[in-house]
Amino acid sequence: MKPLDLINTPLEGINLIEASAGTGKTYTIEGLFLRLILERQFQVDQILVVTFTKAATEELKDRIRTKLFQAEKAFTNGESSDTLLNASLERMPNSRQAIALIRDALVNFDRAPIFTIHGFCARILFEHAFETSNLFDTELVSDPSEWEREVAEDFWRRHLYDAPLECISYVIQKLKGPSSFQQLLGKIGPADIDIIPQIDRPALETLTAFRRAYNRVRKQWLRARPAVQKALRDPSLSGTQYGSLTTRQKAANITKRDLTVLSLIKSMDQYVAPQNTGFPLFKNFDKFTAQKLKTSARKGQMPSNHDFFIVCDDLYRCAAELDTELQQYIVYLKADLIAAAPTELRAQKSQKNIQFFDDLLILVKQALLSKSGNPLADAVRQKYRAALVDEFQDTDSVQYKIFSRLFTDPSSLLFMIGDPKQAIYSFRGADIFSYLKAARDAQSRFTLTDNWRSEPHLIAAINTLFSNVKRPFLFKDISFEPARAGKRHTGKPQKGISPMTVWYLDSRPYSDKGKPVTKTTATHLLAEAVAEEIFGLVSSKSRLWQPGDMAVLVRTNRQARLINRCLSARGLPSVLHSTGNIFDSREAMEIEKILLSISAPDNPGLLKAALAFDMMGARGEDLLAADLDVDLWEDQLIRIRDYAQLWQRSGFMQMFRALMNQEHIRQRLLSYSDGERRLTNVLHLAEIIHQESLRRNLGMSGVLKWLAEQRDPGSPRLEEHQLRLESDAHAVNIVTIHKSKGLEYPVVFCPYGWEGSFVKDPEIMFHRSDASTGEQHLTMDLGSDSHATHRIYSQNELLAENIRLLYVALTRAQSKCYLAWGRINTADSSALAYLLHAHAEPQPDLQSADIVTDLKRRIGAKSDEDRLADLRLLAKKSGGSIEVVSLPEPSDARLWAQPDRTGPLSCRHFSGSIDTRWKVSSYSALISRRTADIDLPDRDALGELTTHMTDRSESEIESNKAAVPEDIFAFPKGSRAGNFFHDLLENLDYTACYSDASNQTIQLTLQAYGFDSTWQHVIAETISHVLHAPLMPELPELTLSAIDFDQRLNEMEFYFPLNTIQPTTLQTVFRRHGLDQSRINFPVQLQKLMFSPVGGFMKGYIDLVFQHRRQFFLVDWKSNYLGPTIDSYRRDALDIVMHEHFYILQYHLYVLALCLYLRQRNLAFQYETDFGGVIYLFIRGIDRRRSPESGIYFNRPKATLINALGKSLIPDFVKFS
Repeated sequence: MKPLDLINTPLEGINLIEASAGTGKTYTIEGLFLRLILERQFQVDQILVVTFTKAATEELKDRIRTKLFQAEKAFTNGESSDTLLNASLERMPNSRQAIALIRDALVNFDRAPIFTIHGFCARILFEHAFETSNLFDTELVSDPSEWEREVAEDFWRRHLYDAPLECISYVIQKLKGPSSFQQLLGKIGPADIDIIPQIDRPALETLTAFRRAYNRVRKQWLRARPAVQKALRDPSLSGTQYGSLTTRQKAANITKRDLTVLSLIKSMDQYVAPQNTGFPLFKNFDKFTAQKLKTSARKGQMPSNHDFFIVCDDLYRCAAELDTELQQYIVYLKADLIAAAPTELRAQKSQKNIQFFDDLLILVKQALLSKSGNPLADAVRQKYRAALVDEFQDTDSVQYKIFSRLFTDPSSLLFMIGDPKQAIYSFRGADIFSYLKAARDAQSRFTLTDNWRSEPHLIAAINTLFSNVKRPFLFKDISFEPARAGKRHTGKPQKGISPMTVWYLDSRPYSDKGKPVTKTTATHLLAEAVAEEIFGLVSSKSRLWQPGDMAVLVRTNRQARLINRCLSARGLPSVLHSTGNIFDSREAMEIEKILLSISAPDNPGLLKAALAFDMMGARGEDLLAADLDVDLWEDQLIRIRDYAQLWQRSGFMQMFRALMNQEHIRQRLLSYSDGERRLTNVLHLAEIIHQESLRRNLGMSGVLKWLAEQRDPGSPRLEEHQLRLESDAHAVNIVTIHKSKGLEYPVVFCPYGWEGSFVKDPEIMFHRSDASTGEQHLTMDLGSDSHATHRIYSQNELLAENIRLLYVALTRAQSKCYLAWGRINTADSSALAYLLHAHAEPQPDLQSADIVTDLKRRIGAKSDEDRLADLRLLAKKSGGSIEVVSLPEPSDARLWAQPDRTGPLSCRHFSGSIDTRWKVSSYSALISRRTADIDLPDRDALGELTTHMTDRSESEIESNKAAVPEDIFAFPKGSRAGNFFHDLLENLDYTACYSDASNQTIQLTLQAYGFDSTWQHVIAETISHVLHAPLMPELPELTLSAIDFDQRLNEMEFYFPLNTIQPTTLQTVFRRHGLDQSRINFPVQLQKLMFSPVGGFMKGYIDLVFQHRRQFFLVDWKSNYLGPTIDSYRRDALDIVMHEHFYILQYHLYVLALCLYLRQRNLAFQYETDFGGVIYLFIRGIDRRRSPESGIYFNRPKATLINALGKSLIPDFVKFS
């Protein structure tokens, strides 16, 4: 491999350029593009440029366009400071021609094919739809998880619903449900992957023997239980296994043996219970076996014997055999799923005419390898006369096959640019072996080694670290060429500042008995150390760097959040760069709870829970004060109901904006030290929920269900749902190493470069060599006989990738970087362990030696002194570019702390006045001094005022289930029943109550409210009585069954302006103008009202308004339980209920509101002729054979009373004529 001469390298053939970190890869692509324009005189649309992210394509477009502008300027002026442009000036003496070519390229630059790999394949499919058999109108879907979940769930149902119970129990315990199958499909991706082993479905031959053994244990247990309990307490048994015989201090009569035996007996009781399948065995079952008892006996003693222990021996053996079979059954299931899923997904995608992004690559590959592949490849090569492929180390086997099929023809011109030392995306399917094969097949190989990013002494430090072993990247085909500094050396490192600092965490102060520091302890100690060091750097007198100059590179989202908290504790600003999924954030949980409370505004428990979160800002004392102050609680309930109604009326985003503004959420969040992060998360979540609610047409319940699914940790995490970057100005950057690739920072901290390399997943991914071709094939081992060997290969490959990750992390630094090392648990198999301590070891073969286990054994034997000695030797080799120091001592100092204030403190007193009378009130608020129903339709529980403020859901549900459907009087009581009847009567077609549609509506509404379907006949009969009962004696033909949909208005909402009123206002009106019912003294009843003076608006809902013979009637549904017979609902009983529950006040307010509405719609409205009356229907008591004498309350208020009420309540009221 020779250094690349960008000016003179021939523009022909198949070329590979290995560009180490910071060596000007993008500059090289710019130069090649310019040379192809000038020297080969290609058009811009003939030069294909492919990279692997959208951000990278935008950067390349900008950089190449800028280079063309610079070239135009250079040829115009005849000179340039750029070496490449100067060489182009010499090579192209005809400047006019050069300028013409460049200007033509600039004019047509928007046609330049600079794509991601998926964009490139999409273009091929579109332009060659016939050759690729691709449909033009296929929808491209970015998230396949919904379809993969459906396939996984279907597979689970087909294979497990009819399986033996023991098998189901075992699979659920091992796989945790269909989500594990979905995750398995996600691991496969589009790559060509071999699956081993391929086995037939196990016959479960040992199941019968297990069941016999289990039944013997079950039959004998009750009889043997006392004797077994006594035998387990035998002093001859080891205290280590069965608990010691010493008593506990807090319970002098109870020994540890007693507790252990009690636990064992309880476990066996549960195990033999009738509902148990018997498999798998419970933990510690072996302690009931004769074999275990024998081996647990004290020396020279024999434990008690019992036949039950012999039976348990047999069951234990049978269970082990069945376990072996079921392990193979799970392997079979996984392999069968992987084999069947592509076919099922193809069928789904074909039916719905959709494609996933990975399908773009697969379809192009299949087309190129088909019989018509040669004409297609020729057509693509003819269109693109040159191809520049960036980040080639990130290709997978499918992508490589596409490029090799298209551009390895002898006439092709291909430049592959990448760096195998930076191949870190195997979790996305990138395959380092594809790159290595491409490197072997390339006609010419070049390298870039001049590092223009980092300071010379930092480059020397990194060279020293990676030259410490003979084969630093494990693969013999990935060599390490020490980078050269593109910048000039300026002597020794600056005094007191070493380019690379290695912190050593000594295990002795933090662990007992010479053990390593635990991973958790080390993680927290290093986070504190990072915060302390950054605090020292930004608060020092020299202030060489500001927080925005620094980055902390981490491996996991949890580490990122920990670093963020530690920096915040020091008062240091920090910003997280896409280190997690937005639905895993605390803000997602808070928004879910707040939306849940808005969707159920009559549930005070949910509301209080929502108010207690940071977004809403209520403290415990605030919630207590709200309990004691009815007006305060009323105001909060009014707002929450307003949000619910706004959501229903105008959609999620309108509601959320109102919530943000009225609850001052933005200001409250920004008051926290991490306020920008929190606010960014909230706004991002709102945007996602809004988009999803529009895309799926989701209402309240749909949004909440979807949000709960997204927050489920088992659901797939999509890239578009990554945390967004909040404002990063002047803030420490916290970035995952994978996300940092391509970025650079003056100072970089790498505190977690010691992650271990052991593979724990049951599905092992590794590469195995093809005996015939020598090529490496990506393979997944689900549980073959060679599983242990393949795990070794997988671990070796993981160690190699961990080394590459460390290389990427260190090469992000421009001036200084920090590493951390120590005697830390799990770190002995890490990349740092290999680089720091394996320098004297022979270099093993990646696919023969167990490198990781051997590394752990050798490094684990090293003491703290041994490790420090190796580090000091490395520092000596570096010539002063590496220093080894202890962790910085933690302190409590904070940046920009508030100055100390001395002197007495005093509180300021508010001297103004606030008019608390103005509000939006309702009938419910007037009668209850509470607002349980202030913004929702009345649901009949107003008489039970305490019920509104109690969460009744569990007790109601239980009573619903327990009730026997004898008749309507046995139907459950309470607000749930009221909600049920209101919703049912709102949605029924009154003219077709016997239809199938009506029966279906009743069934679905019962189901929605948690009532048993056996109530359907009772409800249908009751509704029939309600709809066919005559409503007025003088109009026997007036029934609801005669009212069409277009003659009725459900849940009519109203507002009207309200003068300042108090209870005496209403008492005066009703006393002066009276009621038709002389036996009822309603003004006296009104004296019980105790609401505070209130003004502003009156608001409410009328259950039903209908028109009959040009008159309008007002209907209110009542599901109140008044007694167990029809006689309980006679007119005299209804008069009492209307009086005691203030329903008389309710309907007078509603009549006033309705008449205002009717007059607004029709100026000729006349009360006496156009208003028919008020009808209150007590649903349980209506019998059409006795109507309107039973269950129906009718009244037509006097016009004088309605006018008097309007004059007292409404400003500038004009009376009805």
